[in-house]
Amino acid sequence: MEIDESEKIDILLNLLNERYSASHKIRERSLRLTIWILGLAVAFIWILVSGTSLTLHQKWILTVIVAVLGGVSFWFVYALERGFDKNREVMIDLEEALGCYQEGLYIDSKALYPNEYKQLNNKSRFSHFKSIYILTIPIAILIILLIWFKPSKEAQGPTSEQTKHQSPVQTEKVERRQ
Repeated sequence: MEIDESEKIDILLNLLNERYSASHKIRERSLRLTIWILGLAVAFIWILVSGTSLTLHQKWILTVIVAVLGGVSFWFVYALERGFDKNREVMIDLEEALGCYQEGLYIDSKALYPNEYKQLNNKSRFSHFKSIYILTIPIAILIILLIWFKPSKEAQGPTSEQTKHQSPVQTEKVERRQ
């Protein structure tokens, strides 16, 4: 099967547009997952700091739930990152086939894209996926620490709602203890 040069360029451009679109979708999906993770984290933290006392059994169950959710989230983001990197390799191949890195082909005396664009291992310390890891891992650790080390209600002393319903004798006893 012979393909005309103009058809080859059309095919390459269509493939490249698909790869660009896939790249944006992967980043969007990872961002949505991060928003869900952060929402769950806020809910867990709210429950934990609201003053609910947890039994040892409940603490273990919550710890396992947070660890499993954190592990699955980490694995999912890692899989998205690998797919993103593979997609990027294909994009670079297509861009090279179109001559985007060739000097003087599209613009006099320089290439359309700089050579740094095609370096696969040129990730910054705060790339998109690394920032997701930086957000999610410490939050999972924080929630686990809150499960096990949050102050109990007894250690905090009586709340203002409790002191409203105490008799003067009970209030005096509480004040003497403090």
